[in-house]
Amino acid sequence: MNLILCGMHLCGKTSVGKRAAEISGWTFIDTDRIIEKAYRDWKGIDCSCREIFQREGQELFRLLEQRAIASLGVLKQSLIAIGGGSLSDPETTAILKNQGRILYLKTEPHTLLERMQKRGFPAYLDPHNLEETFQEVLKKRLPIYEMMADIVFDTRDKTVEELAHEVAMLLKANDKVNSAKR
Repeated sequence: MNLILCGMHLCGKTSVGKRAAEISGWTFIDTDRIIEKAYRDWKGIDCSCREIFQREGQELFRLLEQRAIASLGVLKQSLIAIGGGSLSDPETTAILKNQGRILYLKTEPHTLLERMQKRGFPAYLDPHNLEETFQEVLKKRLPIYEMMADIVFDTRDKTVEELAHEVAMLLKANDKVNSAKR
């Protein structure tokens, strides 16, 4: 089994995932890095996911994302951070559901906005109308996260370290279950 971290941009998927993997000994994979490598191999250009989205548009980006996620099908005992929009596509969602359990890092919208103001806004938000487009994205994505998640972690008032330890406990519990089955 794998554990798949989902949630909005800057909810903590990468930072929590990396730390939980260190604690548990599991492998951490960020699908954004796979997408960026695939794009670099294809186009010969180093671009972030934000830049790929801006250059190529949402449709091609989602196709690259789906291929990156599908390429992870053989993995076991991996902690996988997916992009915030990955679960918006039913085919990608089906692939993910077959790969492991989905854990949603539920983060307050005001916290996400504060982080975006400090670290930058994702490409899918209109820079001239940030609040409205942010609310539109939340309206679409939050119900999907809630519906698709096997586990929901409320990140409110928790540090990365605290969340990472909670995730690592899930991973260790999974290891014990798998050991008992052998």
